[in-house]
Amino acid sequence: APARQRAYDQEEEECASDSDCVMTSAGDDPKWDPTYRRRIRKQQRTLLNDVTRNRDDYCGTEEVVASLSSLNELHDEVVAGREAAIDAQALYQISSVAREQVERTHDFVHFDSNVFAEKLLTKFRGRRGAEGIDWCALGDEALKCMKVAPSLDFLYGTLEDKPLRKMRRQAHRQREVMPKEAKQPKELVNLDQQEEMTTKGVAVVLQSLKRACEDGRKINFFRFLVDPRSFSQTVENIFHFTFLIKEGRAGMCIEDNNPYIYLPEDVDEAGQSVKQSRRQCIFSLDVELWQRAVAKYGITEPYFTPATNPS
Repeated sequence: APARQRAYDQEEEECASDSDCVMTSAGDDPKWDPTYRRRIRKQQRTLLNDVTRNRDDYCGTEEVVASLSSLNELHDEVVAGREAAIDAQALYQISSVAREQVERTHDFVHFDSNVFAEKLLTKFRGRRGAEGIDWCALGDEALKCMKVAPSLDFLYGTLEDKPLRKMRRQAHRQREVMPKEAKQPKELVNLDQQEEMTTKGVAVVLQSLKRACEDGRKINFFRFLVDPRSFSQTVENIFHFTFLIKEGRAGMCIEDNNPYIYLPEDVDEAGQSVKQSRRQCIFSLDVELWQRAVAKYGITEPYFTPATNPS
């Protein structure tokens, strides 16, 4: 009795603090009365406890149907979330009891796909022997259960039930084909020789630039570096000249929309500029621009003779 009184007092406090216990202002529905809702919750809890305690004693469907009918009657009186939560718990317990009863039924037949396939093979293989299945007979039997003829569809696998044998691939050895004539690979130029030729090329360009820019004169970029007889030699001359720009031994400027080359005035012992700031740019040259420069400036002979390439 004291425990029941404490549970009753606790439920009174919860109901007093619950906003759902306040009666609605529109119509004053009696289902929202706190006393009425406590009575509904009491009946729901009684039904829930009865199903939970006596679930092993249910021998037939009559007890399950009676409990479900009582729960449905109480469900019609539910208006708030607290009662709906208890109703959901009771419905879950009743459905669990019903499922257990179905599983304990002795005459309940479980479908086994393997057993079904063996029966089909036994019944429809005898007409054509052990080689295959009589698909026409199987189709005639299946049509008895259908009102509409089934549509055609793809089969997942082969019609025969024999396992497929995996074919092993035999690796064919490749025959070594000897070349008729062995060709000697082209000898590459040694890196030391290549660096030496680059140094000589830069030195030739520098000496030629010093002769062309005596007394502080400037010379046109294209007249000095373009070789009218060879596009590749022109590219090599510009490549050697870029080292002079990088080291500060030569300068470049634009006058009257034409590029000019000059030697810096204030240089140190290594011949590099002291006051001039070093800035570089990307220069693009193709065959068309090379031909236009030759025609525009009337270049007929190269300004200097480049260094000789090694044989």
